[in-house]
Amino acid sequence: MNSRTINSSQGLPSSTVIRQCFLLLRVSLSHYLRKPLYLAAIILTFVVVAGVSVLTFAVRGGLQNVIDANQQPGLYFLMNGKGNTELTSLLNSGQQRYPSNMSGVAQQQGRAQFSPELVLLSRQTFDKTQSDFIVRGVTPSAFSMKDPRSGLPYAVIRQGKDFSPGKRELLIGAELIHRYPQLRPGYSLKIHGTQWQIIGTFTSGGSVRESEIWADREMLRTEFGVGSTANVVAFFSVPGITLNQLNDELGQIEKGPLSISDSQTHYASHGQDLASLLAIFGSTFAIIGGVIVLSGVAVLVESLLVNVTAELRALRLIGYGQVLFFAFTAPILLCSLIGGLAGMGLYGLVAMRLTFSTMAGPSEMVFHASLNLSIILFALAYCMFIALFACLINYRRVMKIIASKH
Repeated sequence: MNSRTINSSQGLPSSTVIRQCFLLLRVSLSHYLRKPLYLAAIILTFVVVAGVSVLTFAVRGGLQNVIDANQQPGLYFLMNGKGNTELTSLLNSGQQRYPSNMSGVAQQQGRAQFSPELVLLSRQTFDKTQSDFIVRGVTPSAFSMKDPRSGLPYAVIRQGKDFSPGKRELLIGAELIHRYPQLRPGYSLKIHGTQWQIIGTFTSGGSVRESEIWADREMLRTEFGVGSTANVVAFFSVPGITLNQLNDELGQIEKGPLSISDSQTHYASHGQDLASLLAIFGSTFAIIGGVIVLSGVAVLVESLLVNVTAELRALRLIGYGQVLFFAFTAPILLCSLIGGLAGMGLYGLVAMRLTFSTMAGPSEMVFHASLNLSIILFALAYCMFIALFACLINYRRVMKIIASKH
């Protein structure tokens, strides 16, 4: 047998080569299926590497979505610079009205629209576990303010109704309700020693505010006896205004510790460090897990190769050449694809029903995993790359078998 026989597939019509590939694939699969435990082990390794990688990057994606939603162009916050958080900032009744004297604040029906908010902390116990929640007292302006650029509202009531004056009623953020079923409408919470009824849910652009509990500011102020103070004033600016211009206008009204920050700065500490850590962890696991899976699959592939040596030589003798490597590789690639899809299916059964949380200042920031097409394609491509590389490690041995006369 000479080299012309070995490479006899070269120069054949493409349709003939395709037919050869399908025939070889059938032959190869029939032999691989005689070792179901080997194939199951290969598939399982890809289930693990795909499932964990997808979960890690999907959790990071969900957290990043909240961080991105926090950074709303045109949304600003007036605070007292003596406090480094909303909880420690205090604004008197006169300071809360400063946005009405600033030309850079967006108006509706000829009046500046802004939301003076009272921010308090409430500790609740669910299933013997204590958690701290932000309780934000707002006025009707929080639901009437709109971004003049996009037309999107600051907050929207999605289920239930608005607060009634003089009643202890609560609205729950959309993300918070997913993590704590006890916060559904109809339930009640004890805040400051009294029962408050949950009457609905709200959204706020997907931001961290959806991890909060909102109440009527006047009722909350009276209940806690905090007088006429507020912690922060939220507002949208007119198009074209800059943060420096807003602070210059504020300085002309009152020179002191008051300052205005944009939404990116205001929420800078909310989860960004964790998002970076998840990206590093996900990449590290993908690399380390990939190396471990690669070595394991390469060994299993070599074991499987021993069982098809005679068949590879027989196929060479009847005229099949380089396409033999396709027959050797395709089943392993198919296993990687099955394992990758199964890993994502496992993620869908488990992770999509879970919510996650991290500390955002003094309270929890709740979010859910977010799987997108880029993560899916990356996971599948990575699994197939590992499988192909494991086969290429054995390439010389395959070619040696093909070229061997015995």
